[in-house]
Amino acid sequence: QQVLVVCGIEATLKGEIPPGPMLLVANHRSYIDIAPILARVGCAFVAKSELRSWPILGKGASLGNTVFVERANSASRKATRSAILDKLQEGTSVVVFPEGTTSRAPGFLPFRPGIFATIAGSGFPVVPVAIEYEDDDAAYVGNDTFLGHFMRVFSQARTRVTLSFGPPLLITNPDSLRQGAQNWIEAELATHNCRGRQQVH
Repeated sequence: QQVLVVCGIEATLKGEIPPGPMLLVANHRSYIDIAPILARVGCAFVAKSELRSWPILGKGASLGNTVFVERANSASRKATRSAILDKLQEGTSVVVFPEGTTSRAPGFLPFRPGIFATIAGSGFPVVPVAIEYEDDDAAYVGNDTFLGHFMRVFSQARTRVTLSFGPPLLITNPDSLRQGAQNWIEAELATHNCRGRQQVH
């Protein structure tokens, strides 16, 4: 919560956060996504191994409850899925961004199937989370540099983000589980973007 105040992040929460442990799957707009989620849910999160070398965020992630994955390495991806199950069994909720990278509003990228094959039938619920920013430029995508993006976004007085938590999904078929999470997030983002256009006009 302190990080949100210092960085001027205003997070609006929609929906109920169920008791854990649970796997939260979210669309991914920016490295900023982590802060408002952690402020609401005590959890670990999965991050690409390159994050370790990033200024500010790298040190924080290394000190925090983070599972690092080398996305190009199949053995690392497998070990990560195993680590996620271990954390859930220990009673710790975990956040995953199944797009595998960031995307810009209004849509998002298809979810990768690996984590859904791991979690389906495990007994742990999957909770879809839709993340959207008031300013689409908060998305960290393309060839943007971390420092340039950070200075541009946080030079503003406020960065407003909405976190929408969906219903817990306990579906034993991995493809149906993945599709169910995607569909809920897609519908929620469409609602958010529709409201945004109405407010502009």
